[in-house]
Amino acid sequence: MPTVAPEIRELLQQQSESLQATLEMLTRLLAPRTAENRQPSMDNLANNISEFCYDPDNGSTFDAWFTRYEDIFTIECGQMEDAAKVRLVLRKLNISAHQKYINFILPKKPNDIGFAETVKRLKDMFGRQRSLFSTRYQCLKLAKRDCDDFITYAGMVNRECDQFQLNALTEDQFKCLVFVSGLQSATDSEIRLRLLSKMETDADVTIQALIEECRRITSLNQDAIWLQVRLLRRANHSSMRSLERLS
Repeated sequence: MPTVAPEIRELLQQQSESLQATLEMLTRLLAPRTAENRQPSMDNLANNISEFCYDPDNGSTFDAWFTRYEDIFTIECGQMEDAAKVRLVLRKLNISAHQKYINFILPKKPNDIGFAETVKRLKDMFGRQRSLFSTRYQCLKLAKRDCDDFITYAGMVNRECDQFQLNALTEDQFKCLVFVSGLQSATDSEIRLRLLSKMETDADVTIQALIEECRRITSLNQDAIWLQVRLLRRANHSSMRSLERLS
C-alpha cells in the first residue's frame, strides 16, 4: 500500500478542519434564518383573525373571541415576543374597544404590559355583564322568536346552555331558579326582584331561605299597609275635628 507523505497528510487534515469549521459557521448562520422563514408575518396572522366587537347581549365577549383564536396566539405566534403579540391582539380590537382599553390602562402604554396580563385585562373589561345566576335565569326564559329559523334558535340554545354551566349547578340552585322563574304574576313582581337580588349575593341560598324571604317581605308589606291605613284614619279624624270646630 502506498504511503501518504507527511506534507500531504497535514494538508488534508487542515482542509478537513477548515471544511468542518465552515460547515459549523453556515449552520449557525442559516438556523435563525430558517426559523425566521417559518414564522408567519404579522399581516398574514392578522388576516386570519376577525375584528373583535363587544356585544355581550349576543355572546360576543373577549373571552369567547380569544378562545376562538387562542391557537394562533399560542402556537403560530409562539416564537414571537410578548410585545409583538400584544400589538397583534390590540390591532384586532374595533375602534371603540381599543380606545376604551387605552384609556383604561393610562398612564401606562400597551407595550408596558405583558401579553398574558393584557389578555386578562381585556377579558375583565369585555366580559359578561350579567352574573352567573342572571345568565341561568335568562336561559330558562329563552323562547324562539317568530323571526328566527330553527337553526338560529338552536344556536341560541347552545350558546345560553354553554354559559349556563350546568355541571356547576347544585340541586338547591336549580330549585331556586325554578321557584323564582315561576313567579310570573304582576303581584309577585316586587318579591321576584327581592329574591333575584338575594340569589345574586348568596350562591348557596336554599329554597327554604327564599320562602322565609317571601314571608318577611309579605309581612313588611302588610305592616306598611296597616301603618298607612292608621295614618289615613288619623288624618281623617283630625280633619273631621277641624270641621266640627269650624261649624
